[in-house]
Amino acid sequence: MRSADRLREALEREIVTGELPPGSRLDEPMLVRRFGVSRTPVREALNQLSAMGLVEMRPARSPIVASLTVQDLLDAFEVMTELEGLCGRLAARRATDADRAALVRLHDSAAGAAAANAADSYYEADAAFHEALYGAAHNRILESQLRTLRRRFGPYRRKHFGWRGRIGQSYQEHANIVAAIQAGDPEAAEAVVRAHVTMNGDVLADFLRGLTEAVCEPG
Repeated sequence: MRSADRLREALEREIVTGELPPGSRLDEPMLVRRFGVSRTPVREALNQLSAMGLVEMRPARSPIVASLTVQDLLDAFEVMTELEGLCGRLAARRATDADRAALVRLHDSAAGAAAANAADSYYEADAAFHEALYGAAHNRILESQLRTLRRRFGPYRRKHFGWRGRIGQSYQEHANIVAAIQAGDPEAAEAVVRAHVTMNGDVLADFLRGLTEAVCEPG
């Protein structure tokens, strides 16, 4: 793997998981020392991350991890709700036996994290479950778009697993998704996936308020 690609993957992972939160400076000399590479792959990796919407390039200043505005978050919720609902519908129609078995396995493997209310572990399990769901839809363009959105939205989505009771709710919602896909019911699968992604008004308001106070920059 090229140095630039290795560096991009490492930084992308840290941004999505929140290890590098929005607003973090990405100083080129620091990255050169940390990864033991020249400035050329560092700049290439930062440009790639900028194209993905994860990094904000600033003239004559160090790049920073990009922040989403409140409007960005609202727009992301709308798009993810529609695309993930479509993904559920297609998965119910197109999932292979292997796809369905993978969804069951990943859901079962998240039981321990859900029971322990372990936010970090459950976040990883949730990401793996959704990746399997995207694959089960067997639409490469849809899968690519959803992955891009989830990467961009990752640092913010992670936070909502800290709400009281949210992990248990999410785990049950995953069970509903698995059941609808196992039954081959496109309408039900779309409905339960949309319900899983959509937050009710009060929860969404609390979510956006918390993010605005913690990490969002003014639009």
